[in-house]
Amino acid sequence: MKKTFFLFVIALMASFGVQTSAATLDEALNVTGGNINFVSDGEYPWIVVTEDGRTFAQSGNAGVHSSNSTLTATVTVARAATLSFDFKAWGEGTSTVWDKCEFVLDGETQFTYGAYKNDWQTTSVRIDAGTHTLMWSYVKDSSLNPEGDYFAVDNVAVMADVIIMLGDVNGDGNVTISDVTALIDYLLSGDEGSVLMINCDVNKDGKVAISDVTALIDLLLSGERNPVTCVVEGIAFTMKPVPSGSFTMGATAEQDEAYDWEKPAHQVTLTSPYYIAETEVTQALWLAVMGENPSYFTGDLQRPVERVSWNDCQTFIARLNQLTGKTFRLPTEAEWEYAARGGNKTEGYKYAGSNNIDDVAWYSGNSDNTTHPVAMKQPNELGLYDMSGNVLEWCQDWYSRFTSETQIDPVGPATGSDRVYHSGCWEYPAHGCRVSYRYYSSPTYAGSNRLGFRLAM
Repeated sequence: MKKTFFLFVIALMASFGVQTSAATLDEALNVTGGNINFVSDGEYPWIVVTEDGRTFAQSGNAGVHSSNSTLTATVTVARAATLSFDFKAWGEGTSTVWDKCEFVLDGETQFTYGAYKNDWQTTSVRIDAGTHTLMWSYVKDSSLNPEGDYFAVDNVAVMADVIIMLGDVNGDGNVTISDVTALIDYLLSGDEGSVLMINCDVNKDGKVAISDVTALIDLLLSGERNPVTCVVEGIAFTMKPVPSGSFTMGATAEQDEAYDWEKPAHQVTLTSPYYIAETEVTQALWLAVMGENPSYFTGDLQRPVERVSWNDCQTFIARLNQLTGKTFRLPTEAEWEYAARGGNKTEGYKYAGSNNIDDVAWYSGNSDNTTHPVAMKQPNELGLYDMSGNVLEWCQDWYSRFTSETQIDPVGPATGSDRVYHSGCWEYPAHGCRVSYRYYSSPTYAGSNRLGFRLAM
């Protein structure tokens, strides 16, 4: 009897200009940006409907009392992404007890609506790297509106967080000879599915051509690396490459106002290249990753985040790594100072990028007692902003006094009570914003509106 009535409802829908379609569920849901496999079976499988020129998937138990119609899917993403879709819950039942439209992700209910004449709307959820199970269901328990109630879904989209590394054509996170092969294969075949198009324009001329193959080979032969731009929840930030090298760390001659804990100056060699963030972590990025903003100075999300402890930074980094699939971290103290001095491009400045502090830093002499949006002053030799002033920056190391011994890839002592920070800040005088300035606090200390951080990887 129920199946007979169900067929009658479908015929009635067609008579009012609502038509079932020969399209598959995958086609009806207009999937973009991901590989999603939809399945709907059972007594009342979801159906494909065309209404007012729009084709979508709809629960198959419209008007069937005491019934359930479920659409399930699996989606696999290589890195964190945003899953979005359009939906409409239509009927006479305002109570989710009787007529319930539900979306479930990995066994956890994300939202529940009563089927009550809702127009099309869009919702989204975050998904981490891996395989996920999705379920849309319509539970019909009331006898209201027996002919026309339903749950409908359309425009399912998966938008992965973007990692832009020019030259990483195959998207494996590295730039190697295999990317040259992948780029040539793409140029011969035109198959965009085989490459990460956003990374193919190596020479940045706005198109992908054989000249990009030449530029990629030149990049590999030079041993240099391109910056990496990451986009998380729509917030972009850039990591700048720092080549390996040697430098004198601590109270060098130009650091003429150095404190005792910056002495003695000593030789350090960093044997591996690394990346460090172009700017301090902004409030916008912190908010995108953590969902809240701890900062004292608000009003512009491009200000650096502050009032974060070293431990808070670790929590943020763990979450960011989960979202992006990358391995971000805090810089070691040696990495931080080498980058602040300009790395292998250093001009030997007192501050990060200049001997004139007003050129490169927000400090007590020009800050008006507040932080400022990042990257407003000129950068240093490596293109890094605010490594003098604005906010102090946590480093990875436990604090200890320096020795005169030459060091290779130092990471600080194995244990301690305080973590190191560098940079100076908006409240400090000029001599506290020199590139060798260092101090320390407990890793749990989050009470300062002077303390922020920048990323390394």
